[in-house]
Amino acid sequence: MNEHIDSRQVEKIIAFQKEHNCKKLDENKTIKCNICGYESEYEFLPYKTRNTNTKQKCPNCYALKRTRLLYYVLEHYTDYLKHDDIRILQTSPTTSLYKRFKSQYHDNYTSSDIQQMPQVDEIINLEEIPYPDNTFDLILSKHVLEHVPDYPKALREIYRVLKPGGKIIFLIPSLDIPKTFEFPQINTPELRSRYYRQFDHLRYFGIENVYKDLEDTGFDTIKNIEKKIPKDDMIYYLLSDEPVYIGIKPEKPKNNIKNIEEDPKINLQTRKNYCSLCENENPERFKDTGSTHDYVCLNCYSRGDDRLIYNEIYFDINEDSIILNFNSSEAMENKFKKYKNYNKNIPEKGFIQKTKLKTTNNEYLDKLQKIQDKSVDFIISNHFLDRQVDDFKILREFNRILKSSGKLLIKETTDLDLEYKIEAPEYNREYRRFFMGNHDTIKVYGKDLLHMCHFAGFNIEYEDPEKQINNLQSITSQRTKAPLIICTKK
Repeated sequence: MNEHIDSRQVEKIIAFQKEHNCKKLDENKTIKCNICGYESEYEFLPYKTRNTNTKQKCPNCYALKRTRLLYYVLEHYTDYLKHDDIRILQTSPTTSLYKRFKSQYHDNYTSSDIQQMPQVDEIINLEEIPYPDNTFDLILSKHVLEHVPDYPKALREIYRVLKPGGKIIFLIPSLDIPKTFEFPQINTPELRSRYYRQFDHLRYFGIENVYKDLEDTGFDTIKNIEKKIPKDDMIYYLLSDEPVYIGIKPEKPKNNIKNIEEDPKINLQTRKNYCSLCENENPERFKDTGSTHDYVCLNCYSRGDDRLIYNEIYFDINEDSIILNFNSSEAMENKFKKYKNYNKNIPEKGFIQKTKLKTTNNEYLDKLQKIQDKSVDFIISNHFLDRQVDDFKILREFNRILKSSGKLLIKETTDLDLEYKIEAPEYNREYRRFFMGNHDTIKVYGKDLLHMCHFAGFNIEYEDPEKQINNLQSITSQRTKAPLIICTKK
């Protein structure tokens, strides 16, 4: 027993246990730390908190019950410990696991916390993990997420930086309660200690809520893994009996409405290199094409215009929304196709397919006139009006068919230094691109586009589009050359 530990060190450990009144176990019984391998005929050291007073701390490496439980699951229910070339991120690491993982994985293992400690490699806020998408094979977290203010955002960040097929394995304070116990009025250290049992805890999780949160984020889950552990092992290794949560990032992302509705708007307004349509982040992702549709995503080829529009409406869209979308990219088309009423189920004969735009006839005006009044929730005009001769008539039709609670989003070729639009429908494609930035565009709007929207019966949510442009200059993924105008009915 304990041949891997120096005999003099073993003697010191036993003396240390006796100093702390650790009693000898029943005859022929021992307990063992599965992390450092120390096996003892005596109780482990006492671990005291406000809520705990048990003899569970390993006298050699100081691992607690929950640390040994986490390692046991890794050892017996995954094959990660058999590979040395995987990338691991651990939050709030213990000394025992830090030494164990650092010796095996070296620089492939990163330990993190929100404050500097001897065993911490990097200071990382889980709400903004400073790593690219698909970086880690495994993320380990032990009693951390109950401290994170925006816990759902942390889950989304963890999902983002995990590789497809990667796992998050974590422990948190949780009970078999109907829903997570969390209230904003519990907002002082005294109240948190009283209700959450610790001054810096922000919630007490409900077990089923945690699984639902994981699944809503996009994870597959493995449930009740702790219940599969043999009882003899629970006793021998002195393991915690708390739930172990495992989330697996699927090889292919789940395309469900719930994820779209809960996609964090804050991410799109703070991440400079995040594409909301293909849900990826890369510092080299966006390229200025020099056209009116600049900053194209090199992964899904969406335009800055598309991403800016999508950012503004996805919180408002639900599964039953009726959407009319004119001239968006294929990436945006694919995103909207997840909604059952996208470009269909329009009352009467209003099924509008995305086809090659024509600028010399009334094809779209005719189709719009066949749609019932107040029947559409969202209309997107993405460089559509700047290709139409009868743009004001089309705006009037948009107003007629839009529901009272609906929105019209307009993103056209616009130069706010112009008082009035310039039009050149007679120019050929080459000269349109030369003068207006795009070969299909027949006009460049000035400030008169705002007046047109007012006269067509709309209120404009952004009265100062120029200020909106300035706010977007630092956001590469949404940078465009024209304002987004959001209209609601008067």
